[in-house]
This record gives sequence, structure tokens and C-alpha cells, in this order.
Amino acid sequence: MEPINRWILSCQNRYMISGSGFWKSCCLGGPVGPQLDADYAFTVCDMGDGTFVLQIPGGGGVPDIYPTATNAFLTDDQVITASNVWISQVTDQAKFKAVPIGDGHVALYFPVFGRYLMVNPADDTELQVRGQLGQAARFTATGLDHDSIFDLLQVGKSAQGMVFGPISLAGRDLSGTNLSQCDLRKVTSLAGCKLNGAVLDQHPVRRTAPRRPADVGGRLPERGFHRLRLHLLHARHPPAGSGSGQPDRRAGARIGGGCEPGGRGAGRGQPHRCRPVRTGHRPDRR
Repeated sequence: MEPINRWILSCQNRYMISGSGFWKSCCLGGPVGPQLDADYAFTVCDMGDGTFVLQIPGGGGVPDIYPTATNAFLTDDQVITASNVWISQVTDQAKFKAVPIGDGHVALYFPVFGRYLMVNPADDTELQVRGQLGQAARFTATGLDHDSIFDLLQVGKSAQGMVFGPISLAGRDLSGTNLSQCDLRKVTSLAGCKLNGAVLDQHPVRRTAPRRPADVGGRLPERGFHRLRLHLLHARHPPAGSGSGQPDRRAGARIGGGCEPGGRGAGRGQPHRCRPVRTGHRPDRR
């Protein structure tokens, strides 16, 4: 178990907190203001198996506490921090996955129960480990020590649908990472970033480094190679009439005697009307 960051978790613009009561269950508290309150932060630990654990650091005779999901009698499937005593041991019931859900938020999934943390429809402050993905609470995870996106990439190998701020991915190994639907336009650098097998659908990566596979430290997706190939072809063989010194078909030049100026469909961006004739012969003007 390795502490990697501190997160402030919020849902419906309210902090997730460790509440009061016998179980001291995690619930939704007060509203999130313009300035985040670090007192509501949880330490996030990487368990090394694709899961996280939350930790509330102890002090003053109180041990480190690990919020734990439970389905014990009268607990209502909540995430609790105490029963008779503080929960100071990590069990499988404390492990969860932060699952990006494609809209910039994450859902908290507890593998031991096969359920997501959701807001109780009868009490909008209560959180329960009962939901399917469509019912899951949509959390914002704000990292205090560094951007929480790096934790999602490191532990879960997925940041699907997340919006990247002005951060650098230079030198990072993102091989096999799911970056589909991500907004990467504010990424400041990809120099030396390894993207072997990374999923890069929909939103293009903003490239500040030269467009060569070696410059991003690995293999580009197949579609990226097609775009790269087209870019190089245009650089070597500019389109006709682009100032490259090649004949301009739109101006009536004949290549191999086959293009007819003013032909049907000869407008801008449309193919010329051509008739097959032998090289060196003038086209039929009829």
C-alpha cells in the first residue's frame, strides 16, 4: 500500500465527508465553495492491484482510519469509518476503483460487492454501495498534491472522458492506457511520452513535438500513421496549383492529354472531367 495523493471528493457540488453517528458513515456534507477546504481531503493509497483505498490520517490517539464498505446488519450498505472502534485495518471491503464515466467524473466501484457508490434516492446526503453504473454517484476527484488524472492513469490505466488541464505528459509511459474521449487540447507537452497501444479516439492529441513516432517515444495508433502519411505526401507532392511548379489542372493544363478544362464538375474541390486520349494528342473539342 502506497500513499500517492490527497483527494477532495465532491458530488452534486457537496463534499464527501466522514459523518457522525454510530457508524460514522461517509456521506455528502456542505457545499463546495470557491476555495476548496483541505480539511475534507482523504489520503489516497495505491494497493498495487488496480484499486485504491482512502485513508483518514490519525493523530491525538486516533489511528489511521480506512473507510470501508459493509453490508452488515443495519449498516444500509454504507461506507463506514467505525463500528465499535475505528476501522484501522485495510480489508478487501475498503478497496475501490475510480472508474471514469466519460463526462469528466468518476464513479467509485467496490469489486468485493460488485456495486457502485450511489446517493440514496430517499436521502440525498446518504451514500450506499448498492448501485449499478447507471445509478452511480458522479464524483469529482480534485488532487491536492498533483492532478488526480495522474492517479487514474497510474492505478486504473484509464482517464476516459477526462479533461486534461495545462499539464505536461512529457516522459510518461501511457502505453495501453484508455484515453478515449479525453480533451487533451491543453496538454503542454508530449515529448518522450510513450503511447504504445493507447486508445486515442475522438479528441485529437494536441502535439507540441514534431510529428514523428520516435518523438512521442513510441508507436502511434494506426489512424495516426495514416494522418502522418498524408501529411508527408502533401509536403512532398503539393496539390496542383499550390505554387509547387506543377501544372494547374484548374487553369486548363493537360496531363497526358486527358483533362478537359471547364468540364462538368470542375468546380473547386471537385474532380475534373477527363477523357482518355493518347499522350501527345489533343483532346476532342466537340
